[in-house]
Amino acid sequence: MNYKNYEDKNIQTFEYETTMISDGHIIGTCELGKATIQLLNDSNQYSTFKDSWIKTVHGSFYIYDVSPVQEKVSIKLECYDIKYKLDTLYDSSKHTFPCTLKEFRNSIFDECDVIYDNSDFPNSNLILKEEPSIESGASNRTVIKMIAEAGASTVVTDENDKFYFAWMDDTIHQADDWIELTTEKESTQPINCVVLGRGDVEDNVFYPEIKPTNPIEFRIDNNYILDPQDTTNNDDLRYDTIIPIYNQLNGFSYLSFRMRSQSISNKLSIKLGHKIKYNDIWGNELIAYVMTKKINWLGEDLSNSDNYEIVLSAEKISESSTDLSYAGSIKDDVSRVERKADKNEKKIQDLVSEVTKYNEKINTLEMTVDSTILNINHKYDFLREKEGKNEMKLDDSLEYQPISFSLEGKSIKPVYFYPSDNLYPSDTLYLIGIVEGSCE
Repeated sequence: MNYKNYEDKNIQTFEYETTMISDGHIIGTCELGKATIQLLNDSNQYSTFKDSWIKTVHGSFYIYDVSPVQEKVSIKLECYDIKYKLDTLYDSSKHTFPCTLKEFRNSIFDECDVIYDNSDFPNSNLILKEEPSIESGASNRTVIKMIAEAGASTVVTDENDKFYFAWMDDTIHQADDWIELTTEKESTQPINCVVLGRGDVEDNVFYPEIKPTNPIEFRIDNNYILDPQDTTNNDDLRYDTIIPIYNQLNGFSYLSFRMRSQSISNKLSIKLGHKIKYNDIWGNELIAYVMTKKINWLGEDLSNSDNYEIVLSAEKISESSTDLSYAGSIKDDVSRVERKADKNEKKIQDLVSEVTKYNEKINTLEMTVDSTILNINHKYDFLREKEGKNEMKLDDSLEYQPISFSLEGKSIKPVYFYPSDNLYPSDTLYLIGIVEGSCE
């Protein structure tokens, strides 16, 4: 890396904030830490710092913006931490499959030329038979986030620029006093159920398979490492990959808080995922996980923890919910299935298709079969294929309803969905046997 030289004595201010939370998500995160550094600039020697790196006692930082605070007196550097090294284009040709999930992660880290902890993590031994579905133009950081999500982990770095797949830690730090404090008094209910889903479609795998009486779920959607949706194989990989995730997350609860303090011993040793113990204004002793931290240097020795103010916090996690229908995703993908069609025989078999869009105005689901637009007109929500059966979700009717198809402008005999005897509204209809229609 292109490091710029400077002297510590010329640093006027130093602030650095890092987090393991991203849009309410706490696993599958790899957020860029941000630092603001103000330097003396009496000789204008720092004006060329932009787009270069600076080495500090808190690690290496990429300088993405430089601005004068006072001309020829000081200059302000806006920086990203070492995670910025992952913001390069993902190149599939650099990686070899099959491999384990851990080997895939390590291959990306090696390609990005970063140092990393090589410890195991949940699903680290999962065999990837082929490259997961990765959108074109994705960065290496995006792919690392997908791997971390599959490994029930968050990506953090330390002052030595080392990368870790991390989770919560029982290390406790004591806050003897605080300057500002906002806190809940009770922790959230502990996670007791993990759900792997497919976004807006109600295709979920739960663990434990027998849901708890009062489920507090942690949900992951649309991760193509955990759920490659291989149509050539009827096995659902999610039934295997969900267990290590459950073992990591089971029993996890947290306390929402925000604290600003100077009265914490060895505060620079506080890592994301550690715990902080403190008393609120009523004297209640509370313990909370640290999910975000910000350090502010107050002057003198940069390496001395006593010379810093620190802000610690934890916020609400959106992956966790008491509502098992809750759906959250790092990316709102269209549910993908496939459809087989023999246009020479003018026959449709196995309702398995790639859904491209749904037009709510005309109640039409539009699909593409070998470049041919296929419209399915129905009054239900199209869900997905499961165990060889196509499913439609019933709205408010208990009646048998035909689903009409059209292929290249020709009508096809209607296909009927058969409800069970104990059907009730919002239940699911299953096709019996192979879906098959012929053009008239």
